[in-house]
Amino acid sequence: MPKSIQVKKKFSDRIGWQFRLRVLKLQIGSLVFPHWGAKEAEEIFLIPKRIPWPNSEMEYFKAARKSEIIPGVACYEWGFEGAPRIGLFHGWAGRGTQMGAFAKPLVEKGFHVIAVDAPAHGGSTGRKLHVGLYAQVMLDLEKEKGPFYGLISHSFGAGCSVLACYWGLKVQKLVLIAGPAKYSRVVDLFFKRIYLSRTAQKIFLENLKKMVGLSSEEIDIEKLGQNLKAKILIVHDQADKEVLYRSAIEMHEAWPNSKLLTTDGLGHRKVLKDPTVISETVKFFCGSET
Repeated sequence: MPKSIQVKKKFSDRIGWQFRLRVLKLQIGSLVFPHWGAKEAEEIFLIPKRIPWPNSEMEYFKAARKSEIIPGVACYEWGFEGAPRIGLFHGWAGRGTQMGAFAKPLVEKGFHVIAVDAPAHGGSTGRKLHVGLYAQVMLDLEKEKGPFYGLISHSFGAGCSVLACYWGLKVQKLVLIAGPAKYSRVVDLFFKRIYLSRTAQKIFLENLKKMVGLSSEEIDIEKLGQNLKAKILIVHDQADKEVLYRSAIEMHEAWPNSKLLTTDGLGHRKVLKDPTVISETVKFFCGSET
């Protein structure tokens, strides 16, 4: 094994052990000190790993006009002001430029494209992020820049974009890529991962509701999307291990105004750069959906 790979593996192993020790401490501590346990779990749940821009995204980064349309939120723009506007919203631990492969094809079709680094991600400020905060960023962006024709959002960002529309963001078309159908399922999986005590779980959920304004059960993307008037394209890979394909099926069956584009073998992130996905997305916005 090359030395550089060995170093990376040792670092990864060390981080893995650190996390497992933290979870073990949390499991035991939350039984005796549930309020402390809930707070520790909140730190894990709401603080993303801030990943720097990889070389594969530098082309999009360099081509974009960079600004802070909203204080503390890094924004990237491609295309001309005044053209129909499309927003790009990344997922957890992502960046605005992670969605950059959509920008050039959309600009060539006459759209103005805006992406953001969510709070606590990329070049934006902040330490924590939750669904309500990200949805509010989308609403604030609409207030500052004017209406969006459509949104393309990935994973965590997909659920947040549906919540933003439920809160009043007006768009004609939505593309949801690898998005969850139920936020409560995300929370349940988190609890299974860290094994928090029942009392601490209850405190955690109460605190989360205070922050977001809705309980995890109320943030049911499948139900929230039923009343949206926008046309919706759901894109999901059957091999996605982070957000299972069943979420796409559940949303598609619940939303009569939706279309489903299924891919196979792309997983959770490669789908964002797949030529077919990009082509079908552009067609969807241009009115020639297949």
